[in-house]
Amino acid sequence: MRIFQLVLFIALICFSTVAGAQELESQSFKLNPWVFMDELPTSFSGATAVKRSYVVALMLNYQRAPLTLWRTDPWKVESHIIGHQVTGDLLVGYGVLEWFDVGLAIPLVLYQSGDGLPDADKPSTMGMVDIRILPRIRLYRGMVDLALIPQFVLPTGKLADPYMGRGGLQFIPTLAASKSWGDFSAGLNVYYRLVEDTAVAGLKLEDEVGVSLGASYQIRPKVTIFSEFFGRTLATEPLGDINQTPLEAQVGARYRLTSSFTLVGGLGAGITKGYTAPDYRIFAGIGWGEKGSLDPDKDGIFGDKDKCPNEPEDFDGFQDEDGCPDPDNDGDGIPDV
Repeated sequence: MRIFQLVLFIALICFSTVAGAQELESQSFKLNPWVFMDELPTSFSGATAVKRSYVVALMLNYQRAPLTLWRTDPWKVESHIIGHQVTGDLLVGYGVLEWFDVGLAIPLVLYQSGDGLPDADKPSTMGMVDIRILPRIRLYRGMVDLALIPQFVLPTGKLADPYMGRGGLQFIPTLAASKSWGDFSAGLNVYYRLVEDTAVAGLKLEDEVGVSLGASYQIRPKVTIFSEFFGRTLATEPLGDINQTPLEAQVGARYRLTSSFTLVGGLGAGITKGYTAPDYRIFAGIGWGEKGSLDPDKDGIFGDKDKCPNEPEDFDGFQDEDGCPDPDNDGDGIPDV
């Protein structure tokens, strides 16, 4: 009960300090990756990280035309407010308790170009975007895992450039649910983004409701494929305006190089012409971390999937998925060389 009281108290404080901007900011339309790279790239799992586990990661993202001004009659591009954008996110995560972990995302715009807003300066080529603090509290563990993520977005980007951030603290309470069936996992996130009402270039910038759906499948011991669908809409006019309802989809794969290093990459595209949905995006990242007690032999096979938790798998192409070394694959009594 105390957890819910604390979250409610924080929410009330943040609601009173949320501030808007008269400009569109990069945080709204850049890829906002999640910290723990053994999960989906942009969706939270309902399960928290193992206690005392940690990760440090870097995610790079390129997107084409994430912010475009359209003329609707006839339907054509008026200008690319942001035509090209390359971003990088430095990500750090730590499992604090069995039911609580925390992440930190430090995002940077490494390069961007575009026409800018009408009668306004063009966006800066590079700069820091708003820093995100991502605590995750597990609410339930059972048939479905549930967690609450009260996201905090600090107004660091606005200090460098109006396009890089908002003028005040933002609060984005998020509810995450996830479920695993063997090698297959799926998850759902629902969030509410609190902002001060304003309008820019005919767009309403108001409170938003967002959702993301994701699924992953481990096709080999070290390889997992995934897909995600995500979007958001105005809280006051759900699905009322296609320009205010950006929808995206992306697919990709995750490869575990070693027990400590993970690679991830994928492609995505906008489904609608919503104001932050890009023509397409390409992303790639690398993460380093330790899983603690889930993988004592450090062979990259975790938990119950590792039938020999204290002996590392030899990955010789023979029964590599069980986590046990196989010194005599053909069973002739002569150890393999």
